[in-house]
Amino acid sequence: MKVFFWVHLQRINNEGKCNLILRLTLEKEVTNISTPIFLFPQTWDPKNQRISPYHVNSAEVNQKIEEYISFVLGKYHELIDLDPKVVLDRIRLQIKFFWKGRARLKGFNLIELLDCQIADIQKLIGKSYTKSTLKKYQGTRKILLDFVNSQYATNDIDLQELNLAFVKQFELYLRLKRGNDTNSITKRLQHVKKIITLGIQLGYNIRNPFEYYKLKFKPSDRGYLTEDEVKRILNYEPTTEAMVHTRDISLFMIFTGIPYIEIFHLSKSNLTVDVNKKVWIVMKRIKTGIQMQIPLLPIPLEILERYANHSKTDKIFPIPSNQVFNKNIKRMTAIVGIKKSVSSHMYRHTFGTTITLANGIGIEVVSKLMGHSSIKVTGVYARILPKALSDAMEGIQNRF
Repeated sequence: MKVFFWVHLQRINNEGKCNLILRLTLEKEVTNISTPIFLFPQTWDPKNQRISPYHVNSAEVNQKIEEYISFVLGKYHELIDLDPKVVLDRIRLQIKFFWKGRARLKGFNLIELLDCQIADIQKLIGKSYTKSTLKKYQGTRKILLDFVNSQYATNDIDLQELNLAFVKQFELYLRLKRGNDTNSITKRLQHVKKIITLGIQLGYNIRNPFEYYKLKFKPSDRGYLTEDEVKRILNYEPTTEAMVHTRDISLFMIFTGIPYIEIFHLSKSNLTVDVNKKVWIVMKRIKTGIQMQIPLLPIPLEILERYANHSKTDKIFPIPSNQVFNKNIKRMTAIVGIKKSVSSHMYRHTFGTTITLANGIGIEVVSKLMGHSSIKVTGVYARILPKALSDAMEGIQNRF
């Protein structure tokens, strides 16, 4: 990171002094930050980046400049793993805290800091975050603003005013006023908790209102297709090109566990062949950044071969928007007699349940195949199927 100071000759105070500007450059990203320092232009030494020692208060001002440089470089090393745009935004926010008064910062309100987080997410769409995550945070902002307006008659609230009572009131608001269920409430509270954690990381002296509050999730039964239902899709004979694509892509997702967003971006560069001539898909999940390594079974391999020359681009499948794709899925499943409400994400659950775990593949292997961050995440798929119960009872029967 490059740190540079320059005098803004057009920004002059009542004493005729000009504002000293801090310029930070990281890779190709540049940001200029107005400092609290005003000085006479002729006193500034641009080569040495200091006030000339012959002028009044030069030692004091130069000491502040040294502190600013030290602070910026220290924060840079803390944030070095983040995207350059995010690093500069975070430093801009933190240095304002640093020089607005080291005893106590007046600003940093909840919605204000949430806006900073949303801005970070927007800059990292397609890298660390998805558009879906952005929409969820924007939704939380709208709900939080409505809550603060109704409960506190203001548009924002200082982080220092947040306590356990605030968290519980927000929970009740979500449950009673908005009719949210437990898991929806917990998702919103997770966003608020993350913002408060960010405030603490930025050095703001606040209590953590979540210290004595435990976030709760109710286990949900994630729908999946049975073996019979998968075979119905396998035997489906579409009459239009759009429905042919729907069937093929559906089967590909069922037998690989790859989510819609990754299927949409799946390209020939994600395919690799090992020494045994086995075809693999190797790609990172957009949601988590965790790599998936999936050896292709005969069914998805056959589908892949059919689409080998389908596109002039590097992308493999001619897949429509998720909304259109789900609409076509519902049309197809109705035709083949599947009574469930099926979506593209149910295919991933089917891979985790019917295709893998139900066929004796260990949960550790399934976790790797699906690109989960931990086995705990995969655990939601580890349901006991009726067939497994029946087989277990038959095994006991055969012993006696």
